[in-house]
Amino acid sequence: MVFRRVNLTNGMHVSGTVVVIDVLRAFTTAAYLFAAGVEDIALVSSIEEAIIIKHSHPDFLLAGEFNSYPIQDFDFGNSPSSFLNVDLHGKHFIQRTTCGTQGVVQSILASDILLASLCCVSATARYINKQRCQTINFK
Repeated sequence: MVFRRVNLTNGMHVSGTVVVIDVLRAFTTAAYLFAAGVEDIALVSSIEEAIIIKHSHPDFLLAGEFNSYPIQDFDFGNSPSSFLNVDLHGKHFIQRTTCGTQGVVQSILASDILLASLCCVSATARYINKQRCQTINFK
């Protein structure tokens, strides 16, 4: 098994399995959303893209940040604490973050994309072992 480290600058051109790691916010938030009953999360690269999708689907909720700051006109920030006491069952989300979601949307050549955070690291490791991946790119 070969492990490679890539980043947002050089990670657009990697193929195979890509593990995008956002330890503190984006994918911890995504894991919380799914655990709270969210139907799906669309990851986008820009604020503008999120707003365009929201116009087409007004019932979708926007969550995210730009350079660690909340985004004006988004429904929520990028922290599980943003969703406390909110019924999320069956909701659809659009998420935009500065690092985590960028790593995913840039991975256009990947055959598998795994979203990793501290709350799902064990599941990520089990998946990698089960798939017997030859090369894994960590972004």
